[in-house]
Amino acid sequence: MERTTVCHHVRKLYKLGYMVNANRFYKHQKSTSRRVIYDPSVKEESTLRSRLTAKEQMILGEAEAQLKESSLGVKMNTNTQAEQVRLELKERFEKLCVEFFTTAIAEGYNIKPEQQERAAMMLASQAVDLIKLDQELRNHAA
Repeated sequence: MERTTVCHHVRKLYKLGYMVNANRFYKHQKSTSRRVIYDPSVKEESTLRSRLTAKEQMILGEAEAQLKESSLGVKMNTNTQAEQVRLELKERFEKLCVEFFTTAIAEGYNIKPEQQERAAMMLASQAVDLIKLDQELRNHAA
Protein backbone atom coordinates (compact mmCIF):
# COMPACT_ATOMS: atom_id res chain seq x y z
CA MET A 1 0.00 0.00 0.00
CA GLU A 2 1.43 3.36 -0.95
CA ARG A 3 1.79 6.38 1.27
CA THR A 4 -0.62 8.48 -0.79
CA THR A 5 -3.31 5.83 -0.44
CA VAL A 6 -2.91 5.76 3.33
CA CYS A 7 -3.03 9.57 3.52
CA HIS A 8 -6.17 9.59 1.36
CA HIS A 9 -7.98 7.15 3.66
CA VAL A 10 -6.79 8.93 6.81
CA ARG A 11 -8.25 12.20 5.45
CA LYS A 12 -11.54 10.40 4.79
CA LEU A 13 -11.58 9.11 8.38
CA TYR A 14 -11.01 12.66 9.69
CA LYS A 15 -13.82 14.06 7.53
CA LEU A 16 -16.25 11.36 8.66
CA GLY A 17 -15.31 11.93 12.31
CA TYR A 18 -13.82 8.50 12.95
CA MET A 19 -10.35 9.89 13.65
CA VAL A 20 -9.46 12.96 15.72
CA ASN A 21 -6.29 14.55 17.06
CA ALA A 22 -5.71 13.68 20.71
CA ASN A 23 -3.61 15.16 23.47
CA ARG A 24 0.01 14.13 23.51
CA PHE A 25 0.79 11.01 25.50
CA TYR A 26 3.87 12.53 27.12
CA LYS A 27 5.34 16.01 27.52
CA HIS A 28 8.07 16.08 24.85
CA GLN A 29 6.30 14.09 22.16
CA LYS A 30 7.07 15.51 18.71
CA SER A 31 4.55 13.58 16.63
CA THR A 32 0.78 14.07 16.53
CA SER A 33 -1.34 11.73 18.62
CA ARG A 34 -4.44 10.47 16.91
CA ARG A 35 -7.42 8.68 18.34
CA VAL A 36 -9.78 6.42 16.42
CA ILE A 37 -13.42 6.66 17.46
CA TYR A 38 -15.17 3.33 17.01
CA ASP A 39 -18.36 4.22 18.84
CA PRO A 40 -19.58 7.84 18.63
CA SER A 41 -21.66 7.42 21.81
CA VAL A 42 -18.46 7.11 23.92
CA LYS A 43 -17.83 10.38 25.69
CA GLU A 44 -14.54 12.21 25.81
CA GLU A 45 -14.42 11.98 29.61
CA SER A 46 -14.39 8.18 29.63
CA THR A 47 -11.48 8.08 27.19
CA LEU A 48 -9.57 10.58 29.30
CA ARG A 49 -10.14 8.45 32.40
CA SER A 50 -8.78 5.38 30.63
CA ARG A 51 -5.46 7.17 30.07
CA LEU A 52 -4.94 7.84 33.79
CA THR A 53 -2.61 5.69 35.82
CA ALA A 54 -4.06 3.44 38.52
CA LYS A 55 -2.91 5.84 41.23
CA GLU A 56 -4.52 8.82 39.48
CA GLN A 57 -7.76 6.86 39.01
CA MET A 58 -7.82 6.02 42.73
CA ILE A 59 -7.27 9.64 43.72
CA LEU A 60 -9.99 10.79 41.32
CA GLY A 61 -12.38 8.14 42.61
CA GLU A 62 -11.76 9.16 46.22
CA ALA A 63 -12.33 12.83 45.40
CA GLU A 64 -15.58 12.00 43.59
CA ALA A 65 -16.77 9.84 46.49
CA GLN A 66 -16.05 12.61 48.99
CA LEU A 67 -17.82 15.13 46.78
CA LYS A 68 -20.81 12.81 46.46
CA GLU A 69 -20.93 12.26 50.24
CA SER A 70 -20.76 15.98 50.92
CA SER A 71 -23.48 16.78 48.38
CA LEU A 72 -25.71 14.06 49.82
CA GLY A 73 -25.16 15.45 53.31
CA VAL A 74 -26.15 18.93 52.13
CA LYS A 75 -29.27 17.65 50.34
CA MET A 76 -30.50 15.42 53.16
CA ASN A 77 -29.40 17.78 55.93
CA THR A 78 -30.84 15.43 58.55
CA ASN A 79 -28.95 12.28 59.40
CA THR A 80 -30.73 9.26 60.70
CA GLN A 81 -29.54 7.72 63.94
CA ALA A 82 -28.01 4.83 61.98
CA GLU A 83 -25.99 7.26 59.87
CA GLN A 84 -24.76 9.08 62.96
CA VAL A 85 -23.65 5.78 64.50
CA ARG A 86 -21.96 4.88 61.22
CA LEU A 87 -20.07 8.20 61.16
CA GLU A 88 -18.98 7.72 64.78
CA LEU A 89 -17.69 4.22 63.95
CA LYS A 90 -15.83 5.61 60.96
CA GLU A 91 -14.18 8.32 63.08
CA ARG A 92 -13.16 5.76 65.73
CA PHE A 93 -11.68 3.47 63.09
CA GLU A 94 -9.77 6.38 61.52
CA LYS A 95 -8.28 7.18 64.94
CA LEU A 96 -7.26 3.53 65.36
CA CYS A 97 -5.58 3.58 61.94
CA VAL A 98 -3.70 6.78 62.78
CA GLU A 99 -2.53 5.19 66.06
CA PHE A 100 -1.44 2.08 64.17
CA PHE A 101 0.56 4.10 61.64
CA THR A 102 2.12 6.22 64.39
CA THR A 103 3.22 3.07 66.22
CA ALA A 104 4.59 1.60 62.99
CA ILE A 105 6.58 4.78 62.28
CA ALA A 106 7.96 4.70 65.83
CA GLU A 107 9.10 1.11 65.22
CA GLY A 108 11.03 2.19 62.13
CA TYR A 109 8.55 1.65 59.29
CA ASN A 110 8.10 4.37 56.70
CA ILE A 111 4.89 5.83 55.27
CA LYS A 112 4.33 9.23 53.71
CA PRO A 113 1.99 11.56 55.65
CA GLU A 114 -0.45 11.98 52.74
CA GLN A 115 -0.55 8.19 52.26
CA GLN A 116 -1.16 7.73 55.97
CA GLU A 117 -4.10 10.13 55.93
CA ARG A 118 -5.61 8.68 52.74
CA ALA A 119 -5.16 5.09 53.92
CA ALA A 120 -6.87 5.81 57.23
CA MET A 121 -9.88 7.34 55.44
CA MET A 122 -10.11 4.52 52.88
CA LEU A 123 -9.77 1.73 55.46
CA ALA A 124 -12.36 3.36 57.72
CA SER A 125 -14.83 3.74 54.84
CA GLN A 126 -14.36 0.13 53.78
CA ALA A 127 -14.71 -1.17 57.34
CA VAL A 128 -17.90 0.81 57.98
CA ASP A 129 -19.36 -0.35 54.64
CA LEU A 130 -18.68 -3.97 55.64
CA ILE A 131 -20.40 -3.46 58.99
CA LYS A 132 -23.36 -1.84 57.25
CA LEU A 133 -23.54 -4.71 54.79
CA ASP A 134 -23.44 -7.24 57.63
CA GLN A 135 -26.35 -5.51 59.38
CA GLU A 136 -28.35 -5.45 56.14
CA LEU A 137 -27.75 -9.19 55.67
CA ARG A 138 -29.03 -9.86 59.18
CA ASN A 139 -32.17 -7.81 58.46
CA HIS A 140 -32.81 -9.72 55.21
CA ALA A 141 -32.29 -13.07 56.93
CA ALA A 142 -34.78 -12.23 59.71
